[in-house]
Amino acid sequence: MEERVNKIKLLERCGVFEDYKYLPWQPGFERTAGRYRGRIAESQDGMAGIVADFYEIDGRKQREGKIPVIPDGCTDLIFVSSGREAKVYVSAGVLEPQNFQFTNPESIFGVRFMPGATCHIFHNSIGEIVYKPTELKQFLRDTKGYTEKIVRTPDFEQKIHLAVKFVRSLLLEEDGSERIVGYCCKRMYETRGLIAVKKLAVETGYTERYLDMLFERYVGTSPKNLCNIIKVQYAYLLMKCYPGLPLSYVAQCAGYADHSHMNRVFGRYLKASAGTVRDDSIFQKISQEKTIVFA
Repeated sequence: MEERVNKIKLLERCGVFEDYKYLPWQPGFERTAGRYRGRIAESQDGMAGIVADFYEIDGRKQREGKIPVIPDGCTDLIFVSSGREAKVYVSAGVLEPQNFQFTNPESIFGVRFMPGATCHIFHNSIGEIVYKPTELKQFLRDTKGYTEKIVRTPDFEQKIHLAVKFVRSLLLEEDGSERIVGYCCKRMYETRGLIAVKKLAVETGYTERYLDMLFERYVGTSPKNLCNIIKVQYAYLLMKCYPGLPLSYVAQCAGYADHSHMNRVFGRYLKASAGTVRDDSIFQKISQEKTIVFA
C-alpha cells in the first residue's frame, strides 16, 4: 500500500512538470526521515507561485540522524521543536548533495518556497545564507505569534493552515527586481530548464550579468544553475516514475544531448551517475557528504 501511495505522489509530481510547471522534490526526506508527511500546495491555499509544498517529520521516530538533501533551488522555512524550545530557520537550497542534521528534535515542520519566492515575505539576500541556516528572527522581528502556534499544534493540516495564514500576513508588494526574477523563473519552469540565459536577457531587456546578480540575491544561485537543477529534478522524477525507461530515453526527454551528457550534469549536482541515482545508491553516497547542522 505504501509503495502504491508513493507511486501516486511521484506521478502527481511528474504531472506538474508535464503541465510546464515546476515542483521540487526531496526524496531523501521521504526515504530517511521518521514518520514523514508531505502535501503539495493546493489552489485553495492561495500560495500559487510562492509555496511548493509542506512537510512534517517526527524527530523522535527518525531512523537516521541525518537527512540527505539535493539541489532544488528552493528556500525553506523550517520550524523545529526541541523540548520547550522552538526555533524557525531560513534554509537556502543547496548546490550539491548535503545532509541536514537537527539537534534532538521532537518535530520538524517545513514550508518549501518556490525559487526566489521568499522575496514575498522579506527582502534579505538568500545568496548570503547558502549552507548557513539562519534563524528567521534575523529576517523578521515580529512573527506575530505564529511560530509557537505552528510548532505546538499536533495536527499536520492545522499546521499548514496556520503556516498559510502566517505567510499571508507577511506578504509584501513586489518591486521591479522581484518581477524580473519571477518572470525568468516562470520561463524556466515552462521550458523545464531548457531556456538559455541569453534568451532571458533578450526577453527581459537586461544583461546576463544583471540577471546573475538578481538570482544570486533572490534565489541563491545563478540562472544557469537553476535551469540545470530543474532539468536534473525532472530527469530524476522520470527515472523513479518509470523505472523501465532506458536512461538514454530519460536523457532525451529531459533535454540532454545524450546519456553521457546527463551523467556529467548529474555528477555535478548529485555527485552520482544517473544509474546510481535510479537504484537509490545515491543515498549511501550522500551520507558521506558534508553535513549542515541546525544548532
